[in-house]
Amino acid sequence: MKAKKLERALKNATSQSSTRPILQCVHYDPDGSITATDSHIMLRLDSMHSLKQPFNLNLQTFREEDGIYPDTLRLIPDNKTNSASFLLSAADITDVLGFLKALKTEVVTLAKADAGLTLKTKTQEYLLSIQDFKGALKKLSVTANNLFKCLQFYSDYLSGAQDKVRVSYYGDLSPVLFESKQATIVVTPVRVF
Repeated sequence: MKAKKLERALKNATSQSSTRPILQCVHYDPDGSITATDSHIMLRLDSMHSLKQPFNLNLQTFREEDGIYPDTLRLIPDNKTNSASFLLSAADITDVLGFLKALKTEVVTLAKADAGLTLKTKTQEYLLSIQDFKGALKKLSVTANNLFKCLQFYSDYLSGAQDKVRVSYYGDLSPVLFESKQATIVVTPVRVF
């Protein structure tokens, strides 16, 4: 992955607000991973460095930030018993980006359809091709912007047409997990009344 695209992905996952400066940071963990989160979306990349001490780099100031980074590992389910899971191909991810980019802050509801996964807003609908669907997916709602950031990262990250992203759904109010190779993204759902 090119450095500029990695930088964009990390900035997309960090907070732009100065109210919680620690969320403007990329956290370097002693296990070699880096993590960025704004509390709505989290990006974790494994095997990215060899530092032995934890370190927080503020992407707004490019300085080290003192403070305790949130325990983001608790957001990643470790029991792997999900309600539903499926695969997205690199080509299908690239195809849906235009639809999501135009929606900006709208809420997108995802639901299983016979031919794939429908992404619906109040005025538009998109049918996304998926593979290897298992389980039961009720309606899941996320912001179009967070889903766009997630899938834009994987569009840049995946190197071949055969590469896939595993998407795992754990319930209506649980975060959605996207995994491929050494990259994990967690997207929080939104409530729709």
